[in-house]
Amino acid sequence: MGFLFMTSNTKFIELAKYDDELCAVRIAVEGSAAVKHEREKLLPNPATVIYADGDRQELQQKRYAKYLLNAEFDAYTSQTQGVMLGKLDLQTANIEVPSGLEYLLEDSDGDGLSFANGLLGSAAKNVTEAKWHIVVADYQGLVELDVEDVSIADAEMAKKNAKVKFKQYPRESLIQYNISTVNGVRQVDFLKFREFGYTFNKETGTRDEVTSYLTLALDKDGKYYQQKCTEGVSDVQSSTSEKNYIDGFNFIPFWVFSDEELQCGDFPQDLGYLGRIAEVCYQRYRLSADFKEVLRESLPTTYVGVEDFTLKEFENINGRKVFAKGEANVVPGKITVQTEGVGESLTPFFEKFAETKQTLKDYGAYVPESGDDETATKARINAAQQTAVLLPLAANLIEGTKALFAYAGVFEGLWDADGVEVAKEQVTVAINTEFETNSLTGMEFQQYAMAIATFTDMGRYNDELATKVMLEKGMYPKDMNADDIMKSLASGIEE
Repeated sequence: MGFLFMTSNTKFIELAKYDDELCAVRIAVEGSAAVKHEREKLLPNPATVIYADGDRQELQQKRYAKYLLNAEFDAYTSQTQGVMLGKLDLQTANIEVPSGLEYLLEDSDGDGLSFANGLLGSAAKNVTEAKWHIVVADYQGLVELDVEDVSIADAEMAKKNAKVKFKQYPRESLIQYNISTVNGVRQVDFLKFREFGYTFNKETGTRDEVTSYLTLALDKDGKYYQQKCTEGVSDVQSSTSEKNYIDGFNFIPFWVFSDEELQCGDFPQDLGYLGRIAEVCYQRYRLSADFKEVLRESLPTTYVGVEDFTLKEFENINGRKVFAKGEANVVPGKITVQTEGVGESLTPFFEKFAETKQTLKDYGAYVPESGDDETATKARINAAQQTAVLLPLAANLIEGTKALFAYAGVFEGLWDADGVEVAKEQVTVAINTEFETNSLTGMEFQQYAMAIATFTDMGRYNDELATKVMLEKGMYPKDMNADDIMKSLASGIEE
């Protein structure tokens, strides 16, 4: 029986710094219903004074209910993510691994999740939101011990029926880490993850919350071990397991997926690509709520006033304090007919909506437009931001795949830990990296087609050169043959 020590489970400041902002990004991806469910957290009450009781509280609550109902949250965050994951097209990824590891391609986590579209897809999704995502290679059963039972006997039993699995840990779950020189190599020698779960009482139909902590670390001799502890409530007893050593490893077998190349122990604080897109969407969300309230209070009206007309009298007549913008039929010193036009008072809103939409496009967000008013050139410029993220992300997915399968080979006894770097070369990964948007508008196609046909007739282009130019301009798919392209070109010009 080993000694049990009380350890700190406080999350490091730098890891917790943007937890609230990350939570908002993930909610934005979920969509409008999830955003509105958060109420004042994401849409502050417009009232300057909040009443705690009485009739005024009831009126204020009714006002906020209408304010929230009318607010519109744009789906640009989730739509942009969908476009980016679609460009990666991970379901068509081609991965070849050494014999004995093929089962992980179909069942990466022991629960039937495929590796390419499942695990890599989840990692890519998390990276677009959170910037980085951790995957640990392990024996099935070790890191998944029941939260209320962490005995070493269960760990030993798991080893007897062990299969390799990959366990995912989102950014929020990492609460502590350390870097040092172990076994002559500077590396991460300590990781602690926090997970929330529950135990279910079938007799009472109730759930008891349980928080579990998993430590992955190297001891002073450079040997890899795991340790798990739980903090329960109600009838769930808190407990800590003994250190469970994993044979064959002198490092922690994990990979940090990200959209940039990370140095050892680098866990960036900034959010993923979707962070600033979600931020602008929240600006538009709050703006739309104010817009709808002003619109509701700014119905076109006409009223007559005299020279001693007061704000109080106007409010009694109209039920609001919004004054008119224009004057007509003025009788100096006597009667003035004033009218209020809705459009004039709403102009600042329209300008801000247009400004934020352009900001979203500049950030590379997917913003569907009606009509055919955006050229392919503009679309490529707007998509350049996405491409700048997707290219390093694809490269990281490839390297991470090689590393995880190399770690899996150590568990399976195919090679030892010192042979991991060489083993990576036995894993081949092909992921789509053609992210440019080359679709042309009808007008652009006609302009290119007419120009190319003219140059061909003048003898400046032969069929081979014309075909090359058309493929470069994105007029046809790159795998289309030359004869079909020339036939289609002729047809396109005739149309």
